[in-house]
Amino acid sequence: MHSRHEERLYPPSDLPPRLVDYCVAFSRHAALGYSASAIMHEIGNALTVVSGHTQLMSLKRENLEIKDVLDRLDKMLVQINRIHSAIHRFGSFGARSAGGKQSSSPVTALENALFAMSRRCSLAGVEIERDIEVCDRTVNCDPTLLEFIILEMIALGISEMGSGTMHIATKGDELHWELVIRFIPLVDADAFISSLDFSDMPFNLTATLFALEHIGGELYSVVEDHSAGWRLVLPFNDLV
Repeated sequence: MHSRHEERLYPPSDLPPRLVDYCVAFSRHAALGYSASAIMHEIGNALTVVSGHTQLMSLKRENLEIKDVLDRLDKMLVQINRIHSAIHRFGSFGARSAGGKQSSSPVTALENALFAMSRRCSLAGVEIERDIEVCDRTVNCDPTLLEFIILEMIALGISEMGSGTMHIATKGDELHWELVIRFIPLVDADAFISSLDFSDMPFNLTATLFALEHIGGELYSVVEDHSAGWRLVLPFNDLV
């Protein structure tokens, strides 16, 4: 028998404004920290490959043929482009840390979040399957906060399932943009739901909910049959 339970999550209502502001600032800088860590790892890997090629060319410099040199230079150029791509993904640290609303693509935020979480998912033994429907609308919000929200939703999914497969899908319609993150298997659906309804909310989840409120979105916990997950709803801007 098909069963579904969905519940909207709200941030605590009894926190002083200064603490709410701190939660939002924490969210922005946590997202930058995630991204910086992933990008440094990406750049380090690329530089290792470049270093390997240069060392081999140095060792074989007496017997190198021009074809081999050109081949290795091409491979190094691929890695240099990989570094440029990583730096471009991060963007301006100052602009991202300052925040502010701007027209941004939720799909781009999702891709950035997945990039930032890829190493953690790999270490946790989690395979991420993406089913992304490219959407031609944008959300008017702070994109760094949006990345943090998605990052934390994925992180909570990883901690709940330990290992397994996470399915991510985006859906667009006339009213809103939706991101659904599901993790399988679910050991105890009732325990999962009850764990989300408590007064002593973990700080990261509290920060996530305040960040989401700041950008005008909604977050729901969903348990359906033998899977659980999150449903993030954001308002659309006009068509691009």
